Amino acid sequence: MIRRLRRKLIGVVMLSLTVILIIVVGAINIVSYRQITAQADRVLDILQENQGKFPDKLPQPPQDDAGKPPYAGNHDFITEDTPFESRYFVVNVNTSGEISRLDTGHIASISAGDAKSYGEEVLQAGKTSGYCDSYRYRVSDTDNGKQIIFLYRYSELHTAGNQLAASLAVAVAVLVTMFLLVSLLSRRIVRPMEENMEKQKQFITDASHELKTPLAIISANAEVLEMIEGKSEWTESIRNQIGRMSELVQNLVTLSRMEEENIHTVFTDFSLSDAVSETAEPFGTLAESKGLQLQTEIAGQITFCGDEKSIRQMISILLDNAVKYAVKDNEAEQKEKNADRRIFVSLSRQGNYAILAVSNAVEEMPEKPERLFDRFYRADESRTRESGGYGIGLAVARAAAEAHKGKITAEKESEHRIAFRVRLPLK
Repeated sequence: MIRRLRRKLIGVVMLSLTVILIIVVGAINIVSYRQITAQADRVLDILQENQGKFPDKLPQPPQDDAGKPPYAGNHDFITEDTPFESRYFVVNVNTSGEISRLDTGHIASISAGDAKSYGEEVLQAGKTSGYCDSYRYRVSDTDNGKQIIFLYRYSELHTAGNQLAASLAVAVAVLVTMFLLVSLLSRRIVRPMEENMEKQKQFITDASHELKTPLAIISANAEVLEMIEGKSEWTESIRNQIGRMSELVQNLVTLSRMEEENIHTVFTDFSLSDAVSETAEPFGTLAESKGLQLQTEIAGQITFCGDEKSIRQMISILLDNAVKYAVKDNEAEQKEKNADRRIFVSLSRQGNYAILAVSNAVEEMPEKPERLFDRFYRADESRTRESGGYGIGLAVARAAAEAHKGKITAEKESEHRIAFRVRLPLK
C-alpha cells in the first residue's frame, strides 16, 4: 500500500508539472511564432500596397517623449533599415492563371525557375497567405490578375526552432530533476504514514494473540456450564458470540497480512472453475433455508495462478455477503409478491481476464456502492446487527483481489439488485 501511495504521489506531481511545462513552453513558442508572422505580415502589407516594392518613405514607428523609438533595434517595428534587411521576390499571374512576370532582384538565392516553382505551388494550394518552405507569402488581386509576394524568413524561423528545441530540452531536464527529487523526498513524506500503518498492523497482531486466550477460556467455561447445568439459551448465546469474535479476529489478521507488501505468498496453478463451483455448493442449501435461490453459471476449464486459499476465501465472503443481505422470503411477501429472490453467481473468461460476478436483490440500494469495501462500513446498521456482520468481510475480499493484481467493484445492476464483480488477470 505504501508503494502504491508513493507511486500515486510521484505520478500526480509529475503529471501536474508536465501539464504546467506544456502550457508554459507552448505559450512561449506560440507567442514567438506569432510575433515572427506578424512582423512578416507588416512588411508584406507595405509591399502589397506598393505593388511589390518599398516606398521611398516608410511609416514611422511610435516615438517616446524624446522623439526616439521606444524600443530601438526592436524589429517588431518597420524602420528605415527594413528595405535593406528584407529579402523577397514577386510573382505576377495574369487573368488566365499563367505566370506573366518574375521579380527576383531583391534576393540572390532564388533563380527565375525557383520563383516560378514557388508561384505554381502557391497557386495549386489555393491559399491567400501562409508559409512555403522558409518564405512567408501573400496573394493579392491586381488589375491584371494576381500578385504573389514571398518574404524570406529563414533566420527568424530558424531562431524560433532553436528556441523551441532549447525550451523542450529545459522542460525535459526539469522533469527528470523533479522526478529524482520527488522519488527521494516521497520516502520522507510517506514515512510517518508507513510507521503508523506498521504500528496498526502490529497492534492487530498482538491484539489477536491476546484475545485468543480469553476466548478459549470463555469457550471452555461454556462447555463446563453445559456439562453441569445442560444447554440453555444463555450458553448458546455465549457460543455464538465466541464464534463471531473469533471470526472478527481472524478477518483482521487476514486483512493485515494481505496488506503486507513483502508477505511471501506461493502462487500455484489451480482450477478457478472448480474453486467457484465447490465454494458455492454449500451456500445453495443455506440460501434455500432462507427462501433464496442460488443460481450458477460457471465456465469450465479456467485455470488461474494464485493463492487458492485466499481466492476461495474471497468467493466465500462474496457468497456469504449475498446470502446475508439479500431480500428474504418474508421481506419479499411484505414488499411485493414477485420480489427477486435469486442470488446469481457467474464465472466467465473475457480476453486475458477471468470475471467473477455475484449479484443479489437488496431492500435498499446503497448511495455509494464502492464504500461497501471500506473497513467497518455499514450501509444499514439495523440489518448488519441482525445478520451479525462487522463490515470487514468485503475489505478482506478486496485485499485478496488486489493481492492477485485484480480489481473488485460493486455496481448497481438494477433498481433493487447489486452486483459484485471481480476481474482477475489470467496468464
